[in-house]
Amino acid sequence: MEYYFSHLDPSTFQRLINAILTARFGEGIRLTPLRGADGGKDSETAPGNPYFRFEIATELPAKGLNSPVALGRYLFQVKHHRTVDLRLSDARKTVVSDFQTELKKNVISRLGDERVNYFFLITNVPSSREAIESIDQVRQGLLGGERSLHADVWWSERLTAFLDQMPTLWPAFPDLFAGHKVPLLPEVIGGKSDGFPRVIRMAIERQYKKDSLVKFRQIELENSLSRLFIDLDVSLENLPYDEVQLLSDPRHTRDELAYDDDLTHYNVAWSPHAILTSALGVLLSEKSVTTKRIILEGGPGQGKSTITQMLVQIYRDIVLGQNKLEAEGRWKSPKKVRLPFRIELRNFAEWISKNSDGSVEQHIADVIKQETGGNVLTVDQIHSLVENSPILLVFDGLDEVGSEDSRDDVIKKIVECVDRFETNLHTDLRVILTTRPPAIAGRREQLPEFRRFTIAPLGPARIADFIKRWVAFQLQDTQERQWVRQSFEKRQNETHVKALATNPMQLSVFYTLLDSRERHSPIVEWNCIASTSKPLSTGMWKRV
Repeated sequence: MEYYFSHLDPSTFQRLINAILTARFGEGIRLTPLRGADGGKDSETAPGNPYFRFEIATELPAKGLNSPVALGRYLFQVKHHRTVDLRLSDARKTVVSDFQTELKKNVISRLGDERVNYFFLITNVPSSREAIESIDQVRQGLLGGERSLHADVWWSERLTAFLDQMPTLWPAFPDLFAGHKVPLLPEVIGGKSDGFPRVIRMAIERQYKKDSLVKFRQIELENSLSRLFIDLDVSLENLPYDEVQLLSDPRHTRDELAYDDDLTHYNVAWSPHAILTSALGVLLSEKSVTTKRIILEGGPGQGKSTITQMLVQIYRDIVLGQNKLEAEGRWKSPKKVRLPFRIELRNFAEWISKNSDGSVEQHIADVIKQETGGNVLTVDQIHSLVENSPILLVFDGLDEVGSEDSRDDVIKKIVECVDRFETNLHTDLRVILTTRPPAIAGRREQLPEFRRFTIAPLGPARIADFIKRWVAFQLQDTQERQWVRQSFEKRQNETHVKALATNPMQLSVFYTLLDSRERHSPIVEWNCIASTSKPLSTGMWKRV
């Protein structure tokens, strides 16, 4: 979300900061008058309070709005600058100068009961590498090795991160937004108000329920999506170095996967030094413009649809306030709440064949009508919904669109929709398109701002996670769990089994057949005839 801090006057900006600090620190914050002398402090944690003491007996939760507040006394100083009338480089120099002055005059000099442990200068000015380095130099020069006082600047990026997590503050500050129009709040979508938002809520609730199960038709497997879900790895080798650094922490290189050097899966060749990272981490990331447009590539059965299904479920869970999904360390909660729409391109292409002048928005309206028992939703209402709002669009399965011409038509409709949302409606938009590589070949120029992320074969850690979850949630008997796991461990180094284990779908098929065949006929061995040119099916197994 883009916030126009420069549109606020100094008093309104300080009101905004007061609201953020109150939401962050609760009743422990003392606010000084908006106008008049304040003794060099705009807000502070009041003396006599319990200094936000927390007893932490377990691992600290993820950083964010609800993370614990460190023990100590805090002092904040707010500095607003008219960046419209001032060059940003000059504004940053002023902030650095303000920081140095405040430290000398109003922070370091405080002794006894007035002594503070944390000082933050808060500004609407965006940071830069040089400005951050200058702040570090000032802090080192004035504080040296002082450990009882921490001082820093909260630049506009920090305020943006807070506001992304505080949508309930938005209506009080409409000037923060383009056209002074407050985006639609997730709480309004998920609430039980009458009229138009109720239609959206009903559709999201219906889709949330339907997508809560993962179904593998090949093996008649059906279970909780969130329970069986494991994250995947994607390659960052198509990205510039600077963008790689902005994304999730790189996990490992291809060399560390311990598979055959020349192994190729479903036409996806792997560079020996490809940098891999969490697929879901990339899809949830708000750190880089790289993640605004994503082409997620992978072979059949590699989990493209499943991971986008899980992604959308995470956002639906937040929007609806369900709180049913347990991350268990597999993902971090998104920094920004987005209203998600997931479009299955096979269905969209079929719809386009009957509605050649139709649009993505019209298709969404038709889907919502079906999901809500006939409630009519207009394109104008959809445009009102997405205007100035954070939205996620997932287009799943370009490879499932039958003909070459249909694929071109589908991509054209997607590009037109994205342009309307961003250019005309100023939507804070993220778009994800999933496909097998052959289906997008020759069409990437039609999606010039999209970045390619290719799903990697499952590595040892992912395989172990998959097996742990599959056995835990698919098998009820403890002895059976142990027996099936041991059976896999005995076979895992066989050539065909190693090839199968790198693909989530094939690994699911293998484990299901291992369980069903060996559990009922333990004296019979089964051998796998593997093929890397098409998904595994039960017809690829034979008794020996």
